[in-house]
Amino acid sequence: MPVLTLEEIKTAVILRQIEAISVDTSIFHQYNYGLEAGLLMQLEQFSRKGIPHLICDMILFEITSHLVTAAEKRQAELRTALKNLSNSWGMSKDRRDAVGESLFDKTAVQVTKERLDAFLESTHATTIECAEYAKLSDVTKLYYETKPPFGAKEDKKKEFPDAIALLALEEWSRINKKNILVVSS
Repeated sequence: MPVLTLEEIKTAVILRQIEAISVDTSIFHQYNYGLEAGLLMQLEQFSRKGIPHLICDMILFEITSHLVTAAEKRQAELRTALKNLSNSWGMSKDRRDAVGESLFDKTAVQVTKERLDAFLESTHATTIECAEYAKLSDVTKLYYETKPPFGAKEDKKKEFPDAIALLALEEWSRINKKNILVVSS
């Protein structure tokens, strides 16, 4: 996939040469996984213009993992803060537990699934199944030839999900004869 400058992207959009859009995990991370507002929610504007929002299942797995981990961490931090607060204020354990229960009536996995489902629906995302499009032989070739997304990084193993997603998107693009704008940092 060619790397375009911002001006080239603007021109391609104006000329309707961008026929689909996809955002990788780094963008979700950059925008703090804010699925309900902000830049990520603006992906819905593309579907209104007939430009599909594509998301690879590999990216969804990564996002889900990050969101669940963050939700569990914040929940544990809040429970610790509630314990400290109850000690400072002389609050009973029962009252503290009741406050915690009122805040967390679902698991981190349930909340994450609901958030992602709502995001995918509101942005009219089409999920690309990587296994249908990406070939393992292509991924390993990129890895051993240290080509993007692997490069010459020390810990390039972390780039396998990106490589699989990119190859799946390239193949989807070829089969569907559509140019995809893949947004990454």
